Amino acid sequence: FKNFSVSNMTSVFMEDIEYSTRYHDQYYEYRHVQIPKQLIHQIPRNRLLHEDEWRAVGIVQSRGWENYLMHKPEPHILLFRRPKNADNRSGKSLFSWKPPAKDTVPSEKAMRILDQVDID
Repeated sequence: FKNFSVSNMTSVFMEDIEYSTRYHDQYYEYRHVQIPKQLIHQIPRNRLLHEDEWRAVGIVQSRGWENYLMHKPEPHILLFRRPKNADNRSGKSLFSWKPPAKDTVPSEKAMRILDQVDID
């Protein structure tokens, strides 16, 4: 992860970061975040981002979100999820929430929301 000033990122690119509406399945709530293409070289392409890293890029969202999947055709789109109905302040899931037995990714239907992203 390359070093850069969070304050510089905030002032230059924060307004250009786009957040999708949230969508969900029975286990998780999802959203995707589109960062300016100028920042692609600032993020690793071979692994997911930790919370402190995506926040350093200028992404602002409530707690509990994890970068869980890479959308390789469009590396400037970061995919996030958190337990369905998680508390916005703490990011914690409801006590009764249990993750799926097998890790899931959004269904093909849920991923179609990415088709609505205006890339240029």
